[in-house]
Amino acid sequence: MKTGATVILTAAATVVCLVGSTAFAQVQSTAQQKCLNTLNTDSRKMAVKQGKESVACVKAATKSTAFPDCLRRDLNGKVSGLQTKALADELDLACLDLNRPDFGAGSAFDGTNAARDSEVNLFADVYGSFDPTAVISTAPLEGGCQSKVTKRLERLIAAKWKQYVACKKAALKNGASGAAALEACLQGDPSSVAADPRGKIGKAFGKLQADVGTACSAVSVATTFPGTCSGETVGGLAACLDVRAECRLCKALNTIDGLSVDCDSFDDGLANGSCGMAQHLCVLGAGSDMKIYVAALVSPITVSLVGSSIEFGVDGVVSTCTVQSFVPFNIVGIGLVCMSPGGACPNGSRFCGPSAPGLGPSQGVYVQSDSTIGACTGNADCAGACDAYCGNGIPFQQLASGCTDYCNGMAPADMVCTSDAQCATAGNGACNGQDNAFASNANVCQCSCVSYSSGGSDPGDLRCNLGAYLRIEASAPCDAADVVVDLGAQHAARRGEDGRYQLHPRRHRAAALWIVSGRRLQYRLR
Repeated sequence: MKTGATVILTAAATVVCLVGSTAFAQVQSTAQQKCLNTLNTDSRKMAVKQGKESVACVKAATKSTAFPDCLRRDLNGKVSGLQTKALADELDLACLDLNRPDFGAGSAFDGTNAARDSEVNLFADVYGSFDPTAVISTAPLEGGCQSKVTKRLERLIAAKWKQYVACKKAALKNGASGAAALEACLQGDPSSVAADPRGKIGKAFGKLQADVGTACSAVSVATTFPGTCSGETVGGLAACLDVRAECRLCKALNTIDGLSVDCDSFDDGLANGSCGMAQHLCVLGAGSDMKIYVAALVSPITVSLVGSSIEFGVDGVVSTCTVQSFVPFNIVGIGLVCMSPGGACPNGSRFCGPSAPGLGPSQGVYVQSDSTIGACTGNADCAGACDAYCGNGIPFQQLASGCTDYCNGMAPADMVCTSDAQCATAGNGACNGQDNAFASNANVCQCSCVSYSSGGSDPGDLRCNLGAYLRIEASAPCDAADVVVDLGAQHAARRGEDGRYQLHPRRHRAAALWIVSGRRLQYRLR
C-alpha cells in the first residue's frame, strides 16, 4: 500500500485485502482439474461426515447421553482425519504451487472448515442452538421426530453436495474457464443442483417430507424445531428445512470455490433475506477513543470516537464489520484524518457457544508494528527477520511484512521497484514503501506482529476485520478534494462482545494511530 510523500503506512492492525482476479482465468490443465475435483470431493466428504455427527448427536441427546459440545467433539477422530487427508491431497497434488488452479478452489484447510461449519450452522438453523442437549427431547414422540428429520435432512443436503461436485467435474472437463461456469452448477447448468437431472435430490426431499408427515404430525413445530422454521406448520416444515439446506450449501461453496452466487435468491427464489447476514449498526458510545502518538509530545492525544458507527454482520460462526461513519479529527501539522466505508474484508469469526462466560476460545487480538526493524535484501529476507522480531509465535506471530522498494506480489519474487506503477504493470502488486523515496528509505524491513491470546470469550463474542478507507486531507470537510495522504482500503481486526458489538473499556483493544516524526503512521489495536 502506497502513501504520500510525508507519511509511510506500516501494516499494524491494517491488513490490506489483496483480492484475486479471474480476469486471466483459462481452461484448467489436467493436473489443475485433478486438484479442483479432489479438494471438492474432500470438502463434500467433510460435509457428509459432519452431517453424520449431527445425526449421532441428536440420537444421543434423545437418550440423554450427548455432550453440549457434541457437534464438534469428534470422539472417533474421523472428522480431523478427513481434514488431514485433504491437506495431504493438496500437498501430493501440488495444488498450492505447481498445479494451483486459476479459479474454483481455495485451500484444503479452508475448504474442509467451511464444509464442516456449514453443517454445524445447519443444525443451529433447525434447532436454534449449537447444543443438542438443550434442544433435543428425550420424549419418544418429539425426540423420535427430531431424530428422523435430522437424518433425512442430512441425506438431502448430501445429495445436493454430490450433484454439485459431479456438475463441476463435468464443467471443468468441458472447458470451463472461470467461476461463472461453476456458479451455474448451483443453478443454470442442465446438471446443476437446481436442475437435479437424476432426480436424486427430489427423491431425498420426498423422503424428508414423508417422515415429517408420519413422525412429526402430532408435535409442536415451534418447540420441537425452535430455529428458523419454528413458525411453520407441519405441512410446510420440509420445504422450510430444504431452504436452510440450500442456503448453507450455497454459502459453503461460495467460500470453498470463491464463487459469488446470490444465496439469498438461490435458496428460495426470492430476495427476502432468508440467506443473508444479520446486520447491526453500533454507534460508539462513551469510552470509545483513538490514541494519537506524536514524537514531539510525551503523552498521546486522545481523540473521542463517540458518535462514529460500525456495522456488524453475523451468520453462525462468521462475522463481518465495516465503518459506516467516522467523526473526523485534525492533527496539527499533519492534517484532517478521514475514514469512510472500505471494501469487503476477509470474514471474521464468532463464538456461539456453548460455554460458561469467559471460557470460550479467545476472540481477542493485539497487534503491534514497526516500520524499521532493520535492513533487508528482499521480501523473503524481511519475512524471516519479521518472524524473529515477533518471537516466532510466542506470544506474537507475523501478521505482515515487506521490504521497501520491492513489489509485494508473488511473481517475479523480490522485484525491485520505485513506484506502484512499475509493480502494477508487471502484475506484481504494489511497491512497498513510498513512491520515488530517498535512497535511505530503501531496503528497510517493515513488520507487523499479532497475538490472538487475550483471554476466553463469552458466547456471542466475535472478531472481525474492520473495512475502512483512510485518508489524511489538508482541511475540512472530508471530501477527497485536498488529499495529503491516501492510505486506501484498510482491514483492521476488531472485537465485539456479548452480541452487542460494543467497545468494552476493560477487554476491547481500541484503535490507535501512531505518528512518529511526522513520517510514520501506524494503526494498531491497544
